[in-house]
Amino acid sequence: KAAAEEEAVAKAAAEEEAVARIAREEAARASLKAAREEAARIAREEAAKAIEEMDAEEKAAAEKAAAAKEKKRLLLERVAEKASKIDFETIGNAATSDIVSEITTGSTSITLSDASSFPESGNAYIYDPSGNIILKWEGKENDTLIGVSGITKNPPYGAIIIERDDLQDIKGVGPFIEEKLNALGIYTFRQISNMDLEIEEQVNLAIEFFPGRIRRDEWAKQAYEFINIDES
Repeated sequence: KAAAEEEAVAKAAAEEEAVARIAREEAARASLKAAREEAARIAREEAAKAIEEMDAEEKAAAEKAAAAKEKKRLLLERVAEKASKIDFETIGNAATSDIVSEITTGSTSITLSDASSFPESGNAYIYDPSGNIILKWEGKENDTLIGVSGITKNPPYGAIIIERDDLQDIKGVGPFIEEKLNALGIYTFRQISNMDLEIEEQVNLAIEFFPGRIRRDEWAKQAYEFINIDES
C-alpha cells in the first residue's frame, strides 16, 4: 500500500511538473511573438522617419523596399495564424525558454529558466531584433547548456532561445520556405521527421506551397536521415 501511495504521489508530481513546463514554454513563445511584433513596429516607424528625410529618388526606392518588406511581413503573419491547424501534438514543439544568465560575446554556457525540453546537444538561435544569434551546444547540466559556441555578440537581457536546425539542408527548403516554417512554429528536423501524410498537407496549405510537394520531396525522410547523422 505504501509503495502504491508513493507511486501515486510521484506520478502526480510528474504530471504537475509537465503542466508547469508546458506553461513556461507557452509563455516563452508568447514573449517571442510579442518581441517580434514590437521590433517590426519600431522598424516600420524608423523606416518611415528615414524616408521623410530623403530626396525624391531615394524616397521612391526606399518606399518600394519598405513596401516589399511589409508585404513579406504580412505574408509571414498570415502563415503564423495557421499554426492552430497543424497537429503539433504529433510533430512536437521546438524547445523554447527564456535565458536567465548574463551572456556576453564568446560565452560557453547559457542558463535557462527551464532546459528540460532541450536535447543533450543541438542547435538553436537567440532572438535579437538586430539579428538572431545562431549557436550550438555540446552538453547540458541541469538547466545550463554547456559547450556553447557561436555567441558573437551580447544578446538583450531576458532573450528567448529556440531549438533550431538548418532546415535549408533539406532539399526543397529555401530561405523563404524556412522563414514560413519558422513562422508556423516548425524549427527542427525532428518535427519534420514526425510528419505523416495528413500533417504534410496541413503544412503545405499553411505555407501556401504546391499540393503534395512536401511528400514528393520526401522532407520527412530527409529530416530523419539528418537526425541519424547528428546522433551517430
